[in-house]
Amino acid sequence: MMLLLQSMDLSGNRISGKIPAILGDFQSLSVLNLSKNSFSGAIPEQVGDLITLDYLDLSHNNLFGEIPKSLAVLSHLHYLNLSFNKLSGEIPRQGPFENFTAACFIENEALCGLISYQEFRHATNDFSEANILGVGSFGSIFKGILSEGTLEYGLEGRVSTRGDIYSYGIMLLEMLTRKKPTDDMFVGELNLRQLVKASIPYKIMEVIDGNLLRTEQGDVLAIMELGLECSRELPEERIGIKDVIIKLNKIKSQML
Repeated sequence: MMLLLQSMDLSGNRISGKIPAILGDFQSLSVLNLSKNSFSGAIPEQVGDLITLDYLDLSHNNLFGEIPKSLAVLSHLHYLNLSFNKLSGEIPRQGPFENFTAACFIENEALCGLISYQEFRHATNDFSEANILGVGSFGSIFKGILSEGTLEYGLEGRVSTRGDIYSYGIMLLEMLTRKKPTDDMFVGELNLRQLVKASIPYKIMEVIDGNLLRTEQGDVLAIMELGLECSRELPEERIGIKDVIIKLNKIKSQML
C-alpha cells in the first residue's frame, strides 16, 4: 500500500533505534529529513523505493554499514547529506551520485570513492590524453587526480576532515592496485592497506597493476606511501591536508 505524504521532517528530536523499512511505502515523499537524531543500524534498502524523493538528510546520526545501491535509482534526488555517521564501503557512482561532492559524506568511518564525475572531469581537463598516467583493465589513471582536482578540494576546504583524508588514501591504493576494499581476497585481518604496506619496498610490482604504469617506480612508491599515510587507522595519525598538497605537488613535478 502506498502512503500519501510529501514531506517528513523529524530532525533534531533525539529519536533512537533503526530507521523503519516501512518508510519505503511513502512513495510520494519528496522531502525526508531525519538528521540530528540517534538513529542507528543500516540505511534501509527500501529508501530506494521513494521514487519521487528530492531531498534526503540523514546526517548527524549513528548509522553504519554501506550506502544502499538502491539510492542510485533515485533520479529526482538533488540534495543528499549522509555526513557525521559511521558509514563504510564504497560510495555509489551511478545516478544522482555523479553530482554529489565530498561534503555530502564527511565524518564517516571508512567511505571511499569521494570524487564525483564532474570533479574528476575537471581535474583531468575533460579526460585529456595528456593527463593519462596509464591504461589498464580497470580503466585509466589520470595525473589530474594527483594534482589539480586534489588541490581544488584542499583549497576550497572540502576535504577538511580526517575522514575524507582516509577515503582519499584508500582511493589512491584502489587506483594503483585495481583492487577494492570489498574484494573477496580481503578476509580476516587482511585488507587493502595491509596488502600494500607489506609490498613496500621490494614487492611493489606484485600488487600494482602493471598495465597502468607509465612512470618511474619511485613515483609509484611515493603515491603508495601517500595513500598509506592518508589511511592510517587512527585519525590523529593521518597526514593533514596541507601536507597532502605539498606531497602531491612534489609528485606532480617529478612526473612532468
